[in-house]
Amino acid sequence: LNDDVELEGDLTLFNGIGTSMAHGKLTVLGNAGDDLGSSMQGGTLAVEGDVGQNAGARMAGGTIRILGDTGNELGAAMEGGLIAVRGNAGDRTGASMTGGTIFVFGSSGVWTGIENRHGTIVVLKDLGEPLSDYNLSCTQFPTILDHCYKQFREWGWDMPDGFDAGLFSRYVGDLNFNGKGEILVFNQSQ
Repeated sequence: LNDDVELEGDLTLFNGIGTSMAHGKLTVLGNAGDDLGSSMQGGTLAVEGDVGQNAGARMAGGTIRILGDTGNELGAAMEGGLIAVRGNAGDRTGASMTGGTIFVFGSSGVWTGIENRHGTIVVLKDLGEPLSDYNLSCTQFPTILDHCYKQFREWGWDMPDGFDAGLFSRYVGDLNFNGKGEILVFNQSQ
């Protein structure tokens, strides 16, 4: 039994790829539709293109890595695991998160982290204006991200200059939902 599966082509119209995935590796050599990796429990899901909305929704474990951009509600209601996006993320990234980490190498849309209860969202380029329900806590080098950097290097992902030793602005919120979530935004001016 082979736990490594590859799907090739433009799968934009195929929704729910990797739903409830628990182990193994699934690679999409192209674009994927909505609900990619929803309710995922484990394993690795890799996409070498763009992805529709709701990728990683209700995800509890495992890893999703996306080379392109994502639609709205990336990681909505996420409970655990890691989602890494080389491109940009749409609106409401990390909405209603209760755990896990979302790492966006590009920019994130509006309402990032809305109703975030206990997840971590990292944005390297532009967050825009943080939600008013988040407070700037500090500027720091978050060592908690070291495991992410190691993983990115294993994938062969180049990182921006100064990124793995740079400072991040840490916003804490959503204050309307216990305020234990965080958004880390890379300070590009360093």
